Amino acid sequence: MKASRNYRKEYKWPAEYHMITWLGTPVIAAHSWADLLAQDTGMKMHIGGTTMTVNRFRWLRSGLSQQTEGTPSETSQMVMADRRYAVRDGGPFPVRVLWIKSKGNATFFTRGDSKIKTPHGIKPGTRITDMNPYVAATRVVDGLLAWAQVKHEDIVWVPVYNSDDNIGAVVEGRADICFSMPSTTQAARAATNPFGLSCVELNAEADPEGARRYRQCDPLINFGIIPKEVLPAIGGKWGTQGLNLEFTSAREPAEQVYQIARWLDENHERYKDGNIANLFRTRQWLMKALEETFVPVHEGLKMYLRDLGLWTAKHEKRDRKNLEILNGYITEFQKIIWAADDKGLDLVPENEEWIHFWESHRDKTLPPIKLWANLEEE
Repeated sequence: MKASRNYRKEYKWPAEYHMITWLGTPVIAAHSWADLLAQDTGMKMHIGGTTMTVNRFRWLRSGLSQQTEGTPSETSQMVMADRRYAVRDGGPFPVRVLWIKSKGNATFFTRGDSKIKTPHGIKPGTRITDMNPYVAATRVVDGLLAWAQVKHEDIVWVPVYNSDDNIGAVVEGRADICFSMPSTTQAARAATNPFGLSCVELNAEADPEGARRYRQCDPLINFGIIPKEVLPAIGGKWGTQGLNLEFTSAREPAEQVYQIARWLDENHERYKDGNIANLFRTRQWLMKALEETFVPVHEGLKMYLRDLGLWTAKHEKRDRKNLEILNGYITEFQKIIWAADDKGLDLVPENEEWIHFWESHRDKTLPPIKLWANLEEE
């Protein structure tokens, strides 16, 4: 099935296009398809990477980039202005879905000689990396502790300051557990240490009650088996999984987004083998993700899906609901920033008074961000 508006093939592509992704392997993955797009269109593609999730969204918001990626968990943290996102130029903004990126996995890594095999192996005194100095990852760890039924204050927290330091703390024996993605270059490198790598298995089938407790802390997490192709050391074990999306800003031209979506769709056979993440960059996985996501769809992508006959009244109804919720967060976050200014508060994540001021207002005023079960869910 192809889009019916053949005249769109005459579209004049912009001279350049800017993307920011995770540093390391995801930059390579982006080049695996974007270099082909550049060849076909004459656009100069600029692809940068960073380990600072907060900055990826801030730069998309400000216009320094036109496209970035996001997992459901980190995207929800941005929309809800969780901790590190709770800064004047952070938090929610008119973000939009452009296409699907991947079906992603993450896990709680341990060193290969660790005795911690499941969440129930976590006890008071277990050392877990504290990633708050560089990412907002509180809820994923809270979920693990809820599964393990161990209190936050009984854990020994090991501050880490970037992705290398995070998994390096486990390899070097400074920490017992860290949360990371097995697809990164850091994980591949860490797996070559003399002890190897293992993980805390999150087997939701074997322990559904533990999984339920986890999802009470983070309703954006699902669980599944990590493919062996991603990282052989932990392939076949249970971790978290989700459908990760490519995002753009509402200000990007609809015709531009239409053409990028169309190119990604119609050229999948050409780039699918360039990187394992590309296997899921299909229209079919996109439609699945649109049943779940809480992020509004860009008008250009809607135009493309309408041309294919795939955008239904149910999709439109869900999209309007997502837009209503996102706009509510944007409005209330700006209101509370002004109110905080009136109180003379310093709007930095380290200021507990500011964080409490925003989060107490948010939790009383706004609905929680969650993944939808399907298009029928209200």
